[in-house]
Amino acid sequence: MRTKNTFAAFFAAAALSSSLYAQSYLKFERDFAPAAGIESSPLYRKSIAVLGDSYVQNHRRPPEESWHCRLAEKYQMHYYNYGRNGNRMVFPHPKQGTVMLERYTEIPKDIDYIVVIAGHNDANAINRLNGDHAVTETDPLTEQAKAAMLDEFKRGCRRFVTSLKADYPKAKIVFVTPWAVDSPFFPEVIATIKAETAAADVPCYDAASLSGVNPNDADYRRRYFQGEKDTAHLNAEGHRLMLEKIEPFFNALGGR
Repeated sequence: MRTKNTFAAFFAAAALSSSLYAQSYLKFERDFAPAAGIESSPLYRKSIAVLGDSYVQNHRRPPEESWHCRLAEKYQMHYYNYGRNGNRMVFPHPKQGTVMLERYTEIPKDIDYIVVIAGHNDANAINRLNGDHAVTETDPLTEQAKAAMLDEFKRGCRRFVTSLKADYPKAKIVFVTPWAVDSPFFPEVIATIKAETAAADVPCYDAASLSGVNPNDADYRRRYFQGEKDTAHLNAEGHRLMLEKIEPFFNALGGR
């Protein structure tokens, strides 16, 4: 197997073991050796960049265990991982680095596939009013502020999708929603991602309803997540199951 790392092994290890709000985020680049029987797939020997939060960086586990890295390995793709633990799509935070809405421009211009996996941290940001407000759920001003943040997310998501299409006209752009976490504003964030991608004719995999991943079941989390209380990060076995679910979706997309 031939491996090419953008940065030294030390940096990759440091990024993987970093805390949730570490300043540096993972940039992981890799080529994979040939696999048999996959030459007819539109994915075969193409390049793929995956942009997102800890769903992409894979939190405390190596990126090689993630379903998207395994997908790239199977189809001998050139793989770029732009995952950053705690990162958001739209809402900035001083400890989480540049939002995806702006840092997507680091992706190579000649890329074949761009996959965006995000929204979990944006939903949490809306629910916490970005962490800046100590007000109660019953306070009318709180609900107004949350509604304003949801509107901001909708505008930001629309701008993000439009900018990706404009700046990468030859790439196949794909969004993957968060899981159906039973927490405030996850339904609204997921619905927004689906609506904005549909309006722009951008494929979106609704992981909340299609993946079979259940972050709200304790037994499921113990088997397939990185921790019993984790509602975001799959373990190696969870990623294996996710790959089985989502691989047909990617093969049906066609090439650019």
